[in-house]
Amino acid sequence: MMEIDLGLYRRARVWSALLKDARYVPTEWLTADVQAEGRWKEAREATTEVFLPRGGRAEYGLLGVKFLPSNSGPLRVRVAISKTTVPAGDWTLAAKTDRVSVGLLPEFGQAVLRRSTTSAVAHLLSSGNLAFESAAYGESGSSANLFGCLTEIVVSLLDPHTVGSEESVRKVLLSKLSRGAGSTIVTP
Repeated sequence: MMEIDLGLYRRARVWSALLKDARYVPTEWLTADVQAEGRWKEAREATTEVFLPRGGRAEYGLLGVKFLPSNSGPLRVRVAISKTTVPAGDWTLAAKTDRVSVGLLPEFGQAVLRRSTTSAVAHLLSSGNLAFESAAYGESGSSANLFGCLTEIVVSLLDPHTVGSEESVRKVLLSKLSRGAGSTIVTP
């Protein structure tokens, strides 16, 4: 696990695996097939958690993904949805400021599916299965927009070249969050 200071009290944690504490039993799966054009042919996992204070509230989200390549066919994207969630406990970055639950609500899952079926993702990954199956969200600090950003981040972190150093991961985080989270991220 890497803990990354994003400046201005913003923090992130990154794992090169699915986080066991954020796994949940899905009540349904959202799926889509994408024509894969990428070259990544290695099974990999990644999880990212972000805590982004802004004024009187903080944005929060955690998302994990697993990629299993195949020799042919499309890239099958699967997003685990959980209409019933469980409290996350005190291990999350937002435990002191928000009511955090393990799972992925349908509105956040739709954002993950939309962002994961873009041509940018298809250009990175080869044929196979891309499954988003660990997540946590804050009752007041999470949004579909933030989960869209987290989708781009965790897919980028599947690239072994991206996770080479803490500074390279920090750059990916700041870049993806600044483009997708509007005024939330200001690079110090």
